[in-house]
Amino acid sequence: MACDLLEEVPTGAVPRVTFPHPLLRAAVYRGLGPAERSGLHQRAATCSEDRYAALQHRVHAAVAPDRELTDELIRFAAEQAENGAWAAAAAAAISAAEVSPEAGLRERWLIRAVEYRLLAGDVSQATELEQTIRDMAPDAEQQYVLGHLALTTGRLDEARRRLAACWESCDAATGAESLRKAAEQMAWLCLIQGDAPNIVRWARLGLELPRGSRSSFLPDSLAIGLALSGRYEEGIRSLTHLPPSGPRQTPRQLDGLLARGMLQLWNGQLPQARRDLREAFAAHRRGGLPYAALVALGFLTDTEYRSGLWDEAVAHGTQAVSLAEDTDQISILAVVHAFTAFPLAGRGEYEDAEAHARAATQHARTLADVNDGAFAATALALVHTARGDDERTAAELSPFLSEEIAHRGGLEEVGIVAWRPLLSQALTRLGRTEEALDVLIPYERGATVRGRWLDQATAAHCRGLLEEANGHREAADQAFRTGVRLCAQGTPCWEEALLHLSYGTFLRREGRRRKAVAELEAAQGKFLRLRATPYLERCTRELAACGRVQARPGTARHTGLTAQELTVARLARRSMSNREIARELVLSVKTIEYHLGNAYTKLGINSRMGLITELDEES
Repeated sequence: MACDLLEEVPTGAVPRVTFPHPLLRAAVYRGLGPAERSGLHQRAATCSEDRYAALQHRVHAAVAPDRELTDELIRFAAEQAENGAWAAAAAAAISAAEVSPEAGLRERWLIRAVEYRLLAGDVSQATELEQTIRDMAPDAEQQYVLGHLALTTGRLDEARRRLAACWESCDAATGAESLRKAAEQMAWLCLIQGDAPNIVRWARLGLELPRGSRSSFLPDSLAIGLALSGRYEEGIRSLTHLPPSGPRQTPRQLDGLLARGMLQLWNGQLPQARRDLREAFAAHRRGGLPYAALVALGFLTDTEYRSGLWDEAVAHGTQAVSLAEDTDQISILAVVHAFTAFPLAGRGEYEDAEAHARAATQHARTLADVNDGAFAATALALVHTARGDDERTAAELSPFLSEEIAHRGGLEEVGIVAWRPLLSQALTRLGRTEEALDVLIPYERGATVRGRWLDQATAAHCRGLLEEANGHREAADQAFRTGVRLCAQGTPCWEEALLHLSYGTFLRREGRRRKAVAELEAAQGKFLRLRATPYLERCTRELAACGRVQARPGTARHTGLTAQELTVARLARRSMSNREIARELVLSVKTIEYHLGNAYTKLGINSRMGLITELDEES
């Protein structure tokens, strides 16, 4: 201590002596002779009150294989695995392999160590042992763990081959645990690839085997597969073993909770979905399945986006992306990137939103996952929609009209991926109303059959826009009112704000300004709270067109302009042509020219260039 090689650290009543730096400890440790080092570890093992620390000291003290120590480490690893402490189980399994006197036992526990590392989310550390596992004689357990590793790292063809080999090579010596885990991973693989019938098939094969002690994704896979197949009620019935709420202390109390949250989300039960997904994330993080925790966090992000809880959605989406990247969970990255883009697009944070959407697209292509591809395309479409670029929205989503794609992965099941309503609205705004109707009808039918209020409200919104575009005023009014009523009967949601904006715009165009203002102000309040800048700007323009110009910094020096003149001038400042402004405000080109000419005169300018200096960007 006088030479600063050690320092005293007070810990309670008894002070503790420790090395001031890990490198100093390493230098001293490596300077000891083997016999002295072994003896010190033996003495430390007798002093340690921590069972695992004592076992590790005994491992470091060992100078030859030790069957008694191997058995103790195996028992400890099994106990940790049963409690979901996967990292500790993996470390104990590797130590057991190191001191085992039997080659077969050593190989078996190295294989277990790889599985435990995967379950702990330590994918890179699991990969370090991959070649060692490959060099072993093939058997069912070896094929399973190599298949699990290939699936986690995105090598889907190898994963399918290995997991099928595990299942097909089973014999009397193959434990039910290995077969059940292989079925679980095959169901997950089919889920990634959007193969709903085989999700159900593999989940049922796994669930027919004796139940293991650890948490399993099989109940989740079965429920999700049934829902993707259009058998939603059957999927919910498969989860009746779950208690309504926590605690989630046993696998039976946890397995299937993620799926219940997802099915509730798709059914429009947003508060219930949020509760279950939050619980699923927390419980799986404590000792369940790491990939299930990340899926729960991803769908929680989607739930909060739909619910209009965008601060939470952005925070959870960013957390999900970070966790997935840090733990190399390749199979999860597409969906969490896509969901993170949703609220960012709504807020006009286009660069960040598009970066997440592009990343989602790339990961979906790597996995050839039709569902993730749809989520990624929807994320990009939301960016284009917020920008007002309907051509690109239509181009992004139209490929999903192909029968080869649309009937895979549950894309036609309403409530899962919102590609049809987005595409229908974009086509309507582009004047391609017959195509918009063809896109809308299957969605309307599905929303009605399922009785899902949120999808019915969204379908009514699409119908209102379409009827308005076709000049059917009464039908449009009825559709918009239906959508608003459905949202009022449900729970707060983002769709409600969009409906108020569209209905208010329709009423303003119909000359019913008083009612329009009520709808637009309802939308404006929600947009302000969410910081949904692109939509707030549209709403403000509509209110201005109704004669409601709110006093804001930047508008006070333009009080000489009428509401219509200011609205037209704002759009012209954004480099929109007179024809584009006329289409946006549903006015004639001559009327736009009239208002713009008056604005020029009042502002003392004679061209659009003058608007850049005379109108600041906020106004």
